[in-house]
Amino acid sequence: MRPIAWALALSALVLSACGPNRPQPMTAFEGRLSDWSRELLSDSPELASQAGVSEDAAGGRYNDKLDDRSLIAQEARRSAALRRYTELRALDASRFEGEDLLAYNILRDQFANAAGGAAFDYGAFSPLGGAQPYVLNQLDSAFLTIPSFLDERHDIHNAADAEAYIARLRATAVAIDAETERARVDAAHGVRPPGFIMDATYSALQDALSQPVAAQPYMVSLNRKSVV
Repeated sequence: MRPIAWALALSALVLSACGPNRPQPMTAFEGRLSDWSRELLSDSPELASQAGVSEDAAGGRYNDKLDDRSLIAQEARRSAALRRYTELRALDASRFEGEDLLAYNILRDQFANAAGGAAFDYGAFSPLGGAQPYVLNQLDSAFLTIPSFLDERHDIHNAADAEAYIARLRATAVAIDAETERARVDAAHGVRPPGFIMDATYSALQDALSQPVAAQPYMVSLNRKSVV
């Protein structure tokens, strides 16, 4: 795959072309792009599932894992985003032309935005999605996004797929607890969502808690996909 395609894939979160049929990098720049893609996919099993890449492209098995949402993992992502931006700026862009130059410019903007978001030591951070000030909110906290992710991105074709789904289901509690702990840390440092976000988040949590186990989206999705 040419560099411009890699850059667009990274910027748009569409990394499906990183699969096993991709030719080996032919230049140092293509090799760097491949390394960055592999690093991002390895760090995010959920992104790897969304992209549908091979285990080799993602650096190993991922369909039984969720993203690590711990404070330590967040700090590691921030550091990695700063490092990637430094690595990109260290490249001699004057030697690029055509697709290579366009790829460099796309990633320069993407990585610069990520590095800017990494400067904040609170809230939520994604190397491709940017930074948000509040870990717990009514739009994209784990208790909201994981059910839809499992429903839309985790196919079940056999027993192994079902076991991987259950492994991810077990990991959901860990993910929610990790975000809760990060929100507590942020609150201790004075970072708290405004009232309307807290009210909307509380309402969403109550809606989730009010549903019986059999009606929870996790179970509804698993039962529907398990029907032969």
